[in-house]
This record gives sequence, C-alpha cells and structure tokens, in this order.
Amino acid sequence: MPFSAVSPAFADESCIAWTDDFKNKPNLIVGKVEINAADVFDLNNPKESKTIHRVANNLHVSTKPVVIRRQLLFKEGEIFQPRKLSESERIVRSNRYIQDADIMPSELCGNRVNIQVNTTDKWTLSPGVSFSQSGGNSKTGFEIQEHNLLGSGKGLVVGYKSDEERDETFLSYTNSLFLGTRQKLYASVQDNSDGKGHEVDLSLPFFELDSRKAWGLSTSSLSEETSLYDKGDVSSKVSVKKSEHSAYWGWSDGLESDDTDTDDSAKNEVTRYKVGWKYTESDYKDYYSLTESYPWFEYEHDSESYTTRTNFKSMGEVEDITLGTNYTLGVGLLREEFGSTDNQLNLNASFEKGYEFENSLAFINMEANSYIGSGELEGDSLNLQAEWYLFDEHGSDIYLSGTFKYQSNLQPDEQLLLGGDTGLRAYPKGYESGDKSLVFTAEKRYHFDWYPLHLAKFGAAVFADVGSAWGDGKDLDVLADVGVGLRMIPTRSSITKAIHIDLAFPLNGDSDVDDVQLSVNTENSF
Repeated sequence: MPFSAVSPAFADESCIAWTDDFKNKPNLIVGKVEINAADVFDLNNPKESKTIHRVANNLHVSTKPVVIRRQLLFKEGEIFQPRKLSESERIVRSNRYIQDADIMPSELCGNRVNIQVNTTDKWTLSPGVSFSQSGGNSKTGFEIQEHNLLGSGKGLVVGYKSDEERDETFLSYTNSLFLGTRQKLYASVQDNSDGKGHEVDLSLPFFELDSRKAWGLSTSSLSEETSLYDKGDVSSKVSVKKSEHSAYWGWSDGLESDDTDTDDSAKNEVTRYKVGWKYTESDYKDYYSLTESYPWFEYEHDSESYTTRTNFKSMGEVEDITLGTNYTLGVGLLREEFGSTDNQLNLNASFEKGYEFENSLAFINMEANSYIGSGELEGDSLNLQAEWYLFDEHGSDIYLSGTFKYQSNLQPDEQLLLGGDTGLRAYPKGYESGDKSLVFTAEKRYHFDWYPLHLAKFGAAVFADVGSAWGDGKDLDVLADVGVGLRMIPTRSSITKAIHIDLAFPLNGDSDVDDVQLSVNTENSF
C-alpha cells in the first residue's frame, strides 16, 4: 500500500509568515480559516481583570464560531481575494453583539493562504428599567434584551413602555442567519392601550456587494391613536389602523471592478434591480380610508468606499463609515383596477455620499417621494440633510448639520414637528408644526479619557439649535436655543445607544416656554 508522510518540522518550514507583498501573487487560494471568538473582557489586561469582569465573562455565552463562519465571504479552497476579507470584517463588525473584528492572512503555505479571524464579544443580556424625558414628556419602561441568545446570533426582546401616547407591551425575535442560511427573519407582536400590532419579515438581502439575488416577504398590522400637537400641547387624537403586505425579488450582475483581487475598493461598484408588489390599507377613523395596491420597480447603485474611525457616532469602538456614492430610483403604478383608491404614479429616490478630508468628514443625504395623480395621496415629500465633522486629535470635535423637510400630502395622523426630540431641544415636543421645517445644529463635542472599569465612555457637548416649522397655515417663526449636555455610551454592551443628559435654554419663543428644558433620553449617536 502506498504511504507518504510529512513531518511536523517540514510542515512548519513550508509555511511562512504573511506579508502584504504576497497579496498580488497569482493563483492563491484560501487555506485554513481559524476563528477565535474572544470573550467580553480581556482578563490578561489588568484594567479588565476585576471581579466584575470575571463574573461577566463566566456568565456570558460566547458567540459560536459557526455563527461567525457563516458570515464570511470566503471559505477554504476558493480563490483568495483580499477585498473579501475587509468586506467580511465590516459584515461581522456590524453585528450588535460584536465589539470588534479583525480578519487577516496569517501565513502562506505554498499557494494556500491561512486566515485568522479574531472577534471580541459584547455583553448582550440587558435587563433593566428605563426612564427618559424630553420636550416636557416622560417615558418609562422595563425590558429584557438578549441580542445573542446562547451565542447563536439570535435576538429576543420583551418589555413594557409607557409615555404620553400609550402603554405598550411588546415581544420581538430576530434571526439574521435563519435556518443556517443568510436569510433574515424578524417577528414582533405588541399589545398597546390603544390597539394591537404585529409584524413578520422574512428576506434574503443582498448580503454582500457581489450578491446576485435577493427576495423578501413581509406583513404587518397596527392599530393605534396618534396625538396631534399645537404649541407643545396635544390638540386632538386620530385613531388609525394600518396593514401592509409586500413581496419583492431582486437581482444583480454582481460586482463591477477592473480588479477584484486587490484592496482598491474605490473601483468596486454594483448595480441592483428589484421588482415587487405592495398592498397597504389605512383606515383613518372619522376621516377616510385609503388603499394602495401596486407593482413597483427599483434601480439601485452602490459603490464600495469606506473608512474607519473611533469617536465618530459612538465612542470606544471601531466604526465603519460609508463614503461611496449610493442612490436608488423607484417607480410604482397605482391603479383602481389593482385595488387602489386612486390612480397614482409613485416616484421615489434616495441619494447619499460621503467625503473624507485630512481631518474631517462630510455627508449629504436625500430622500424624495412623489405621488402624481388625483386624490388624498397626491403630493410630495422631501428630506435633505448635510453633516460635517471636524476631528481634533485631543478629543475636541466640531459637528455641524442642516436638515430640511417638506411634505405636501400629510395624512390625518401625520405632522411635521419641531421641538424636544425632533429638534430645537429647549422647546416642548410638537411646539411648531407645518409642512416645511429647517433646522441647523452646531455642537462642540468633548471625548473624555475617563473609562471606569472599561464599561462606558463619557463625553460632553455644548450646542446651539436654530430652526422653524411653517406652512400648512402656520407662519414662519424662527426659534433658537443653546445648551450643554453629558454623554455616556456603554462600550461593552449590545445596547449601543448613547445616553444624553441635556440642559437647553430657549433664546426666544412665547412666554409659556420654560426658561430651561431638562432632557434625559437615549439617541443613536453622540
């Protein structure tokens, strides 16, 4: 019987440490892929080896390596493409249960490239009581969130919330690797004091830039009472029941690039197409009912251009920032013979672009939607936003933003509001309303080095807001405020929202506006 063996010493000698000089070597294939899923805290770090860190690690169930492996865009035996490592790194890092991910070649064995995948978990079980106050309105709640159930990547949230609008009991489940595939499943139910709701969404998204197909099925229903505001007070309530059902199919020729085997991602672009059908029923009690039933088509263009920073929208972790030119164009045809209330042509578009300079970032975002025809749906909406971040190496940054909104087809339960958590922080929620709004914000942001027990990062901000909502019978009345605030962002928890504590002072407005507005709430960013 033929027999051959390779000694361990010879095997070691046949592999050499990887250097970037090898990345353009021809005929390379992926070799062994080793996944190291680290715990929440590094006990070898003296600052993370206290009793609280050891207990947390012992209680935490680490992410299973198979969960990480299923998200990688490469596997053993495939052609080695360096750009797929960086894209896989962004995909893995986008999971809220992952603190950081580092994917790199480790060694070259002949023509086989061995790859090391290192990840660090976040603490994902978060029971607790919540309280927030903004614009004169308070919210309380209790919930239990688990975003990485038994290390499987699945999410489960159950809780209760109460505010001036309603009391809400809810349950939701998320599985981004449904049945061991890249399909996503989201399901939720809620039982509110003013109605009930549910949502189920099953989809195969364009998981990567080179994905060739996508599809989605969704159904949802919600009944509730929506408050309408006038000068910060609830003027009336509208009872509405909405249900929506949709399905779509998407396809693409994949990545368009002169050289996909390099890390020059600026050359990589993708064009995608989607077709689908959407059916929506909206019943506005004491007003009217609307039905939208229509086929639609969407064109999407994305380009792969990213940068990374810390202390951008969060603190204490690496953030992937999209800089590419990305836009969509869509059209839908509403016809009475399809079941729609009116005959309408629906046109929609979105655009986003990022710009990177030596020590700053700028972003432009646009969303537009138009119903062309006759009836209650006829009208337009537009949302424009520009942002600018100026970074300082000493942790003192400047943030500027301007946001313009316009909507001419507001439905009975809709308002375009300013005040409280919708802008102009020193004024009550819903203080101004109309069909147009414009807000400018300027912030001087401070990122502190204080990092107690390596659990949370702290910062502060000095800010000013200027803006107004007008139209739809409301006059233009420019308001302004200034204020100071503290920020706390948990760095080792899957609940990534920032806690804001702000004191805001109005500079004008009616005499019934308080001299100071205290708000305590959570936001998606610093």
